[in-house]
Formats: sequence, structure tokens, C-alpha cells
Amino acid sequence: MGGEIVDFEQKYNERREKIRVEALRKFPWSEVEHFRVEAVEPVIQPLSEQKRTVLLELVYRLIFEAYAYGMSEAKKALAFKRGLSRDVDWDTVYLHVYKKAGEQLIQDTIHDFAVFYWMEEWNSQGIYFLFEDILQCWFVEGVQVGLKSNIR
Repeated sequence: MGGEIVDFEQKYNERREKIRVEALRKFPWSEVEHFRVEAVEPVIQPLSEQKRTVLLELVYRLIFEAYAYGMSEAKKALAFKRGLSRDVDWDTVYLHVYKKAGEQLIQDTIHDFAVFYWMEEWNSQGIYFLFEDILQCWFVEGVQVGLKSNIR
């Protein structure tokens, strides 16, 4: 009988990295481009080119992080969905179970880019609402892709 010690943190990190690689492989670049043109550009258009560039970087990171997070939570999200009701949609699952974690991801990303130090208050509120929409939309997309991928 082997007394092998399992390093759960290492296993978790290996799984997380595997999911991120899979997320990058399955990432819907054309959908992101369409989303950028339709939803993001109208909001950031009045800003200077430098500020738009920073915000676009932030948006791309947030989209990918939300997508990868959705993929990693796909099985748990499905269990939550089944536990809530048959008629519940993925947006409802996000709002009931993942919204706080999503808000933390937004805050962490905003902090990394120091956006609100140079953005006026009226702009920052609109941008924050956009970030919330991004997180919810792309998290749900990631969940759906994760369920189809069946990553272990």
C-alpha cells in the first residue's frame, strides 16, 4: 500500500491551466470582434485614443477571464441550475451564484489597469455597467462551451 501524498493545490493549478489552454483554443474571436464593434466601441468612442486602447485591453482580458471562469465552473453551474428549477436560464444561475465572484474579477481587473484613477465619474459608471454585462455574457458562454467540452 503506497502512502502517496496528493498535492491538491498542484492538481488544482494543473486543471486550471488545462482549462485556460482549452479556453484559448475554443475562444470565439469573431464573436468578440462583433461584440467589440457593437457594444464596446460606442461606449468608449468619445475617449482619447490612449484611453480607448487601455480600455480595449481591459475588455479583452475581462472577456477571456469570464469565458475561462465559465468553462471552469461549468459542471458546478449545471448542478446549481438543476437545483434551482427546470425553467431557470444561465443568466439567472450567474446572478444567483456567481455575481459576487464576477464583481471581484471586475474589481481586480480594474485595479490592474488603474482605470478609475484617470476616468471621469460619469464615464466610469457607464464603463462599469459594460463590464458587468461583459462578465455575465461571457461567463455564460464559457459555461456552455465547458459543458460541451467535458474537460476534466
